[in-house]
Amino acid sequence: MRSFRHDVANQLGMLQLLLGQGDLEGARTQLESINNDYDLASFQKIYVGDEMLDAVLSMMKQETDKKGMRLDVIGRIESEKRYNSYELCAIFSNAIRNAIEACEKIGSKGPILVNILEKKETLLCTVENPATEEMYQQIQQGKTTKDDNENHGYGVGNIRRAIKRLDGELEYRYKEGRIILEMYI
Repeated sequence: MRSFRHDVANQLGMLQLLLGQGDLEGARTQLESINNDYDLASFQKIYVGDEMLDAVLSMMKQETDKKGMRLDVIGRIESEKRYNSYELCAIFSNAIRNAIEACEKIGSKGPILVNILEKKETLLCTVENPATEEMYQQIQQGKTTKDDNENHGYGVGNIRRAIKRLDGELEYRYKEGRIILEMYI
């Protein structure tokens, strides 16, 4: 859902432009696209026990499926504690998007592994994906691997800020061709 919200502002801006130009057919097509994206974002395939996190993980699953990648999600939130859905959305959408991009760069189909374990009202989460040691070093240095670093490279920083706002901790590790993001929330 966070990913949908991220893009919907641009989509709505385009819709407004089309309507302002009197292009009703273009506006209708744009609105149908927005509606389809919303339907995809709210279709739930994955259930971990938090409605917003379920939507984000399901949307990421759809994205990896389209790219022929494997995304496995294991775990469940059992307590009645309500976690900050906005922050969870930012964390997991950015972490999985980064994992998808890493897989694409090295020509891997995954798997991207997401583990969620709740213990005494603390979420212990990992996102693990194939990567190179160079990719890991760039994360450690706070650099993006994308050419346009002025408009990219915010994902890891957004994850770090969201974890900090939740009074959590995170660590990136590299082991045997895989980056592992460990989070305690």
